[in-house]
Amino acid sequence: MDADSAILARSASLQIDNGAYTAYAPTYVGASRQRTVCLYRVQTAHYDCDLVYTNKVPGGQYRGMGAPQTIWAIESQMDAIAARLGRDPLEYRLAQANRTGDVTPLGWRITSCGLAECLTEAARRIGWAEKRANPGPNRGVGIAAMIHPSGGVIYEEGNYSNTRIELDAAGLFVVHTQTADAGTWQNTTLAQIAAEALGVTSEQVRVSHMNTDAAPADLGSAASRVAFVTGNATALAAQALRETMAAALALQWHCAPADIVFVDGCAGHAGDGGRSATPAQIAALCGALSAEAKYKTPGERPDPATGIGNYAAAYVFGAQAVEVEVDPGTGRVTIIKIVAAQDVGRALSPVALEGQVYGGVLQGIGMALQEELVFEEGVR
Repeated sequence: MDADSAILARSASLQIDNGAYTAYAPTYVGASRQRTVCLYRVQTAHYDCDLVYTNKVPGGQYRGMGAPQTIWAIESQMDAIAARLGRDPLEYRLAQANRTGDVTPLGWRITSCGLAECLTEAARRIGWAEKRANPGPNRGVGIAAMIHPSGGVIYEEGNYSNTRIELDAAGLFVVHTQTADAGTWQNTTLAQIAAEALGVTSEQVRVSHMNTDAAPADLGSAASRVAFVTGNATALAAQALRETMAAALALQWHCAPADIVFVDGCAGHAGDGGRSATPAQIAALCGALSAEAKYKTPGERPDPATGIGNYAAAYVFGAQAVEVEVDPGTGRVTIIKIVAAQDVGRALSPVALEGQVYGGVLQGIGMALQEELVFEEGVR
């Protein structure tokens, strides 16, 4: 730290349990390194990590892939620093929070950042000042923050999404994607995106996922990318399909494609007010119509030697505050209240978003208090 308590450097040394075989565990090395260097305003950082083969199950993917463990260490250190400085842990975090316009030592360009707002709101809703001053018997409050890349570059050759949308004989628009809905409401969200771009209702759109015969090649569901990357591909495909429908109708109605207008899901002729067609009628007139679009993540591939680069197109932030009570006799932890504040940008599906926040909170509780894979003498 310098005399003003700014973070001059942060050093981290990690060991990661790779398990018996290498699967995704090397990815955790990168994920943990990213948080070490990029969470809060750090001027420089040192990071070393040993990926250790053990006689255990292979390391797999689970909610952040190495980030929660590293952030726990960072946030524990932030509390320790604040205590040594005699400063409130919330106030110290706000002083060091990432801000819009920052460039991290790893080359991440923070173009939008609501971390300070998330910390402030989480603290307000938990009653931070009052409960820090008067916590009550065996009770305490804590607060922690996070940073996460959205749609980060996985590998240069496959870092894109392709979506195809077709108009079927019944007048339904079918979105074909090779991404998987793993409980994230992606099918609902992609249907909403397609419906808005096509000017129809969500009920007129169906999403078909993981059908490799019908859907174009895609990286799949990973790296918090589907709503952003596949969503953009879906919006572009919907626009392309409108142009395809206009061109096909223009041939049938002997006019220019520019004369075709779409209102409330129906096509009309700008020069002939009596001529219109529903999606089902367009399919009947023009036959099978479809369009495909590709969207490539605009992030940079990090330098293979240094890992430096603007890895993602967007970085999301959040904060959580928790009040707990601990039984001094048994050590049992009772969660009194949790507040989560997330910097999400535009909420495409507010109900789905709320469900995701609840799910993430519950998974965090499980990781911290309830779940453990125990091995004794090499046997689970």
